[in-house]
Amino acid sequence: MVARGKISVYEPKGEYQFVCEHLEPHGLGARQLAFEQLKKQLQAEGLFDAARKRALPALPRKIGIVTSLDGAALRDIIKVLRRRHANAHLVICPCRVQGDECGAGHREGLRQIGAWTAWTS
Repeated sequence: MVARGKISVYEPKGEYQFVCEHLEPHGLGARQLAFEQLKKQLQAEGLFDAARKRALPALPRKIGIVTSLDGAALRDIIKVLRRRHANAHLVICPCRVQGDECGAGHREGLRQIGAWTAWTS
């Protein structure tokens, strides 16, 4: 077990005591344990069966990009895709890439691209 907490001294006897605030299994953290439980549940539902698996396409038909319209990154991505995979369909969702709001913008952009590609498939 791995324990987190505070050490204090019981002054009348001069003894140390450990006040545990958090306890988890050694080697497996709470997230790893939750992941293993979810994996077992999904296996029991048959979601990992070989019959359910489909082959991945050699190249994607649609590519979603969530980034700033002003940045060099977008120009670089488009330049490389024109050269290597010219018939790919690009879906570009603009968002801020710096500052406090950029995380929320990326999440929203991914949500929009996911919704759009699901609708157009």
